[in-house]
Formats: sequence, structure tokens, C-alpha cells
Amino acid sequence: MFLGNLEAGLTENDIRRAFERFGLITEVDIKRTVRGQNNTYGFIKFENLDMAHRAKVAMSGKVVGHSPIKIGLAEPMRVRDRTPPLPGRFRERDPYSSARAQTQSRRR
Repeated sequence: MFLGNLEAGLTENDIRRAFERFGLITEVDIKRTVRGQNNTYGFIKFENLDMAHRAKVAMSGKVVGHSPIKIGLAEPMRVRDRTPPLPGRFRERDPYSSARAQTQSRRR
């Protein structure tokens, strides 16, 4: 789950204390920006989606520390498909393929 507008001084323990009543927290990751900028955000992961949904509904816009937080459900990162592209995927890049297809369709 994405947590935005976090106060720069919040710790992982602060986030855990604020959200622990919604279920088992498996991970907290706080991202801090360059000093002087207040763009701190983070991610919190619950054991299941139901726990995350309850936390989102209850905590969205609530003050944690001194700032009202923004919450969004984030999709887990996926490993990119590393299989080589199929030859058919490149037919669209052939500048003559559309002309050939039009000519063939006229002949039918």
C-alpha cells in the first residue's frame, strides 16, 4: 500500500504503530528525499489484501505525525517478461507490410 505526504521525521515504528490494528504488517519501506524537500513517502505491506483495504478506508486523510496522509493501493512489482519477442511482433514495423496487406485484400 502506498503512503504519501509522510512527515519527514516518521520512522518505521511510527508507521507500524499507526497501522498495526488493521492486521499483520509484513514490511514497511520509507523513501526519503533530499534534505529540505518534504516529499517523504512509503510503502506498507500487510499479510493480505483485506487488511490493506481496511487500513486504506480507515486511515486515508488521517493525521499521522503532523500531516494528513494519502493512501493508495499499489500493485506489486512484477518481473519483466524476459522471453525473446516472437518474429510476428515485428511485422508491424515493416513499412511495406500494411501496403502488402491492402494489396492482398483487394485481390480477394
